[in-house]
Amino acid sequence: MSIDIKKLLYSYHKLQVGLANIKESIRREQLKRQYPSCTPAYNDDIKGRGGRPVSQTERFALLNVELDDNARFMQWDAEEHEYVIRLIESALATLNEKQQQLIKLAYFEGREPIQAHGMMNISLSHYYHVHTTALQGIVQCLNGGHVFMNRLIPTKKQGKMSKNQGNMAVLV
Repeated sequence: MSIDIKKLLYSYHKLQVGLANIKESIRREQLKRQYPSCTPAYNDDIKGRGGRPVSQTERFALLNVELDDNARFMQWDAEEHEYVIRLIESALATLNEKQQQLIKLAYFEGREPIQAHGMMNISLSHYYHVHTTALQGIVQCLNGGHVFMNRLIPTKKQGKMSKNQGNMAVLV
């Protein structure tokens, strides 16, 4: 599968917002941690699963383990977001200034080609040339789409293969 570069670039802003939201959720989860009071409360009326007495300390410990699990899953999510954001930023860093400006206008700000070429003071045909070379540069930087994939990286859908393509795929 190959990466859908345009969808990846369009998703950049959403990934940044998503990362900020995940980090805020992790912070809030950490605030939910509870600790027992210094004076233990002995009460045999509190029954847990199977009718066994459960202390306040055990309840807090179980609650905190659950919160830690949630925070760990959110941290993994944040790492996936950071990975994809770093991929995009490292690919952009390889482009020249005009290509970077075009990508930012077209994909991050959502400008139409008519608006973007006017803002860049270049002709529309030169805009498309710069656009094509910028996308090729990003693909090349991403090793032709052969990077470590995660669920946040959009892929191109495979089209129907002709009979000859299918035979060649088997032979190779």
